[in-house]
Amino acid sequence: MQPAEVDETPIDSEDPTRLALRLARAKAQAIAASNPGVPVLAADTVVSLEGQLLGKPQTAEENVSFIRLLSGREHIVTTGHVLLNGTDSAEEAPHTSVRFREISVSEAQRYAASGEGLDKAGGYGLQGLGGALVDTVCGCHTNVIGLSLPATLRLFDRLGVPVA
Repeated sequence: MQPAEVDETPIDSEDPTRLALRLARAKAQAIAASNPGVPVLAADTVVSLEGQLLGKPQTAEENVSFIRLLSGREHIVTTGHVLLNGTDSAEEAPHTSVRFREISVSEAQRYAASGEGLDKAGGYGLQGLGGALVDTVCGCHTNVIGLSLPATLRLFDRLGVPVA
């Protein structure tokens, strides 16, 4: 795994699918430029609630506000996946619906104090302590974690890139 530094600022009125794919594409291109001839898979996850994008919280206080905003509500997680293999490319952006259970202020503060949500879109990680905030997941749960395994396998298959 090699991180790619790209500007993740949304473009005005950019919808979650376009944003996730644009960022994943930029990351894939940045990595491919320094790794010629190697297949490159990149992904970027976007969380949206009724059209509002929730990026990565900058502070624990902002993390608390994100968790409280999501409390008892359903939101959409979109992960853009881009596979580059030489001049060939394939992309996909699956959506997963996630509903949080009701979260008290003190519980949101305890979660934010863990620091786990600071580097994650929406301010939580399904794969960690944040999994306890979630009531239901409708769709691909690995998409919420940041890399949909079914989408990844479909992209590799489309470009004929062997997995094993």
